[in-house]
Amino acid sequence: MKCRVWMSVLLLTVVPVVGAEPPVIGSGDMFNTVGLYYRAYANDYDSLLNTGSYSVGTILKSPGPDQFWDFSEGPTTQTLRLDYLDPAGLAEAADFPLATLAERKTIEETSEVEWLFFEQVPGVGRKVYGIYSEVFSPNMPSVPFSQPGVDFPDTISYLDSWLTSYTGISLYPSLSPDWMDDFLLRNTWNSKFTVDAWGVALLPGLGLLDVLRVNEEVEYDVDADLGDGWQDIETD
Repeated sequence: MKCRVWMSVLLLTVVPVVGAEPPVIGSGDMFNTVGLYYRAYANDYDSLLNTGSYSVGTILKSPGPDQFWDFSEGPTTQTLRLDYLDPAGLAEAADFPLATLAERKTIEETSEVEWLFFEQVPGVGRKVYGIYSEVFSPNMPSVPFSQPGVDFPDTISYLDSWLTSYTGISLYPSLSPDWMDDFLLRNTWNSKFTVDAWGVALLPGLGLLDVLRVNEEVEYDVDADLGDGWQDIETD
């Protein structure tokens, strides 16, 4: 199955300086130390379903320099808390021996939890080894990637772009257990990141911050193993 997904943009912030030049984001500005955490608002806006939830597209505007984004009254449907923990001793970290940090994402309204395991490599960036998610793969939640990928480089500047690819195996529960067993899925995420804008964002409780806007385009491919080897399931 091949699906092209346009992901929500990410605003990367630095200390509140509010200048006339595009900021540069370094590893020191990222969350990569045990004990750190942050909260973020989010929602599940779907323009096709017209769910009535909040669309940030009305705020983000077009790519370009020297912009202003007012998120003082942005979406508050979900509150995400992301904690950065030592993976040593965590049961969820068993398949990620090289990871030095665990990111635990919790949707506070539902207590839904997902994990991401990574290593902050000097001069390279955030090297991701895999995920642990009972939401994504309830019967086999640990999904190590065949090769780690860097989602955020060590330094990020305006007009930068980079590619990242991950492949991991999950177990899909059978919809008809009487005649079909659970089967494996090989999931591949191909991401293209582009730093397409910079400016100042107004955030609730934080005020004005210098930010870079990172746009991620994801292509998601899935192969299924029904007992006869991997088969591509293609849906346009």
